[in-house]
Amino acid sequence: HLCAAILSACLLLAGIADAAFCTHKHANLHLNDQGVLEMDHKALQKCPKVKWPMSSNIGVEGAKALANELKINTKTFWLWLYNNGVESEGAEAIALALADHDHTLKTISLYGNDIRARGARAFGVMLTRNHKMQELFLGANSIGDDGVRALAEGLKLNRGLRTLDLSFNELTDIGVASLADALRVNTHLRFLALDSNNFGDNGAAIIALLLRANHAIETLTLYNNNIGPAGARALASALEVNTGLKKLILYHNQIGDEGALFFANAIGKNSNLDTLYLNSNGIGMKGAEALQNAVEQSSSLKNLILVNNPTNVDLTCAQDDSA
Repeated sequence: HLCAAILSACLLLAGIADAAFCTHKHANLHLNDQGVLEMDHKALQKCPKVKWPMSSNIGVEGAKALANELKINTKTFWLWLYNNGVESEGAEAIALALADHDHTLKTISLYGNDIRARGARAFGVMLTRNHKMQELFLGANSIGDDGVRALAEGLKLNRGLRTLDLSFNELTDIGVASLADALRVNTHLRFLALDSNNFGDNGAAIIALLLRANHAIETLTLYNNNIGPAGARALASALEVNTGLKKLILYHNQIGDEGALFFANAIGKNSNLDTLYLNSNGIGMKGAEALQNAVEQSSSLKNLILVNNPTNVDLTCAQDDSA
């Protein structure tokens, strides 16, 4: 009977989760034989969350049609368009539709749509007008430094965005500098993802300077950016004075034992960071032991992840909450 009850509860929760999203089928969204997006407008008005199937390739024209729908839609607050061939022209249309400061949409994902600098520029303009948008996922779009510079100008004037994902966008330290300048002004953002941009130690040093000035960012992810000991030293030094960051994700970099020692020293001087990912960083026993000792003395750090390093040490949840 207990197993049956658990199963029933799981099925109920699954049903609730499914009901939370409207796929293309709920509103009869489809591409006709001419490649034009068609939809049931009344049904779509009842969909708070719209999730378009990955790789359905609605294309530029489909994105434009969806943008027209967004101009009159007052119900949808979550839109997911992963890998759908939206491109820069389609992104411009969507951004223009969202420029209305009274729009209800709070989250949009255009991950993997090749919107490039032109599309990012349009979203930069949108951010100057729309202060209700809370989450913007623009990863894997070949935005580059020029696109981020334009997006950063919008961030300077925006008061609503809380989450920004710019991973896999070919950013160098030049683009990172533009973003850092904006985030010295904008203190509303809480989550920033810059994974797999390969900006190295120079980019890490720029971000470290930002963390000294901006204490509002709570989660920072810098996965796979070719950050070595020099970048680790800069970031660790910033942690000694930063009072806002709670989670720092640095896995798949190259900080080694030298970088691990910098972080071990910083952990003892930081009272806010609770999670640090340093897996796959070439950290040996010397670095692992220093980090373990630092965690044992820390008042805040609860999760230190060191898997896939030469030591094969896993210090996940090393600190006992009951202590």
